[in-house]
Amino acid sequence: GKSEDTDRVKEAQVACPYSQGQESDEIDVSSIPSEGKLDIQDINAAENHSDSAKANLLLCFDKILCSGSSAANHVTNSLEDASQVSNKISSLLKGDNEELDQMLKTGSGTELSFETFKDQLFQKHLKEKLHVWLLQKVAEGGDGPSILDGGGLGVLHLAAALGYDWALEPTIVAGGSVNFRDVNRWTALHWAAFCGR
Repeated sequence: GKSEDTDRVKEAQVACPYSQGQESDEIDVSSIPSEGKLDIQDINAAENHSDSAKANLLLCFDKILCSGSSAANHVTNSLEDASQVSNKISSLLKGDNEELDQMLKTGSGTELSFETFKDQLFQKHLKEKLHVWLLQKVAEGGDGPSILDGGGLGVLHLAAALGYDWALEPTIVAGGSVNFRDVNRWTALHWAAFCGR
């Protein structure tokens, strides 16, 4: 029922280190009008929550990509295997960047809004960080990209929640499992569905 939905939403909150000490950003299921009618204030509140939740997810995604090596100079994979995986990751992420660069150069015949432009540039920044992070994880071996951040989420969970499909295949190629579970036992698919992706 309604109580179970509220409990599940609370369990699924992003508990990123960036949000510690701040009020949590949770979806209050009880605030949805029972008649099924929403007024402008309800829509604005939902949009503000959505923006805040997305910002929190972006900060968590960026933070996990900034996490350093867990094993200094420890290489467990053969150089040949690591090289093949690195080349595959590079080609997957390079293709996405070339599309963005071409769109920015030509304008693709359409005008980009400032928000779209800002989002595209930030995604390019995240792709570059993901590329370096994945190469580092491949060289380390071990768990590879199947690690959790301080809030209990992994790269696949965060990418799925944000709708960053471009991050999924390279992460899986680097050794991440599509069935990797977060601290609440959710997979990337759960996060994608929960966030409406």
